[in-house]
Amino acid sequence: MLIALALLASVQVASAQVKSVADAKKALDGAIAASQNAKKATKAATWLKLGQCYQGIYDAPYGDLWTGASRQELSLIMKEKPTATEQVEVGGQAFVKETYADKNL
Repeated sequence: MLIALALLASVQVASAQVKSVADAKKALDGAIAASQNAKKATKAATWLKLGQCYQGIYDAPYGDLWTGASRQELSLIMKEKPTATEQVEVGGQAFVKETYADKNL
């Protein structure tokens, strides 16, 4: 039973969509348009959504990435393969740097 639940949870993680910058920009444009509507501008939900959209724009380049994620976790959530991989030294520690089209990890 536990194995079945773990399998179900892993499938859900693997199929999770990372919000792209274009999707976040589209949502922000819609929220800005709603905030400029005289009727909708009086509602608090409109401004909360606008704030969430600005946060989404800020977070969009990183998607679902987090500090300390392992290479296996990153390969699970990234949609693309790295364009280059190299060894770098930062502060006396050796790291593997993976270069993607829009970020270096």
